[in-house]
Amino acid sequence: SSHEPVFSTGESWDSVSVVPGSVNFVDGEYTLWYTGSNGEVDKIGSATSSDGVNWSRTGGGDALFSGGAPGEFDDSSVRDPYVIIDGTSEHMYYSGFDGDFWRIGYARRALGDSEWSGKVGPVSDTSWPLLVGEQRSFDETGVERPVVIEGDDGLTMVYAGWDTGVRRVGIAKGTSYDLFYRTPRRATLGDEIWLSTQPGDDGDRESIRLDVTVDGFSTSGYGTTSMHLDHTRGLIYVSSASSSYIYAIDVRDDSTPSWSDNFHQIEAI
Repeated sequence: SSHEPVFSTGESWDSVSVVPGSVNFVDGEYTLWYTGSNGEVDKIGSATSSDGVNWSRTGGGDALFSGGAPGEFDDSSVRDPYVIIDGTSEHMYYSGFDGDFWRIGYARRALGDSEWSGKVGPVSDTSWPLLVGEQRSFDETGVERPVVIEGDDGLTMVYAGWDTGVRRVGIAKGTSYDLFYRTPRRATLGDEIWLSTQPGDDGDRESIRLDVTVDGFSTSGYGTTSMHLDHTRGLIYVSSASSSYIYAIDVRDDSTPSWSDNFHQIEAI
């Protein structure tokens, strides 16, 4: 029946779920790379088929790739295998988890070998991630699910990036099979950035007043020239060409039930 699965869970490390990663076709045989789970840990295995429908697990039914040693970036789980083959080697790209973050890893083995060799750090034999997220970017809390494409312009990786629960798609370029760099869309010369604020004290106002008087000290708000956002403190600093002071504007609502914050107002001058 067309509604019957062609590949199902096993009896040990992949007893709870199997998720396809990628498929290779070499010399008339298909190889399926997949993520298997026992409900606690994800590992990577493979199966082969001559027709793409009837599959047999390789490696005696055991996981073929289980991640790194304790303390390494992929010591808790590995998943999402994507394997590409050149003339002499197999190159695996995968997601690795250390209990806190997902990162993208790389491993290689020569054709015909059974053991995979991971990417190691520059000064030790510790397993080293191929791609990590960047702070204050769309993928700062994790990267996963790599798909690598070989084209006329080299290697391109499409991957998923996490940012506080939201997943978006990113691109990385490869200078070799084991060296990739992120290529996010960044603001360039000529781009326009629009900011809209909504103070909590007045629903009809969409601006932050810079012309205020506090303790006899008055500001005009004229001649503002540049802004800098301090993510750590939750402040925007605004400079003025017509006055010798800098506005510090509170843009983070850190009020509590016991006191009210001056959210979207001047914090200091």
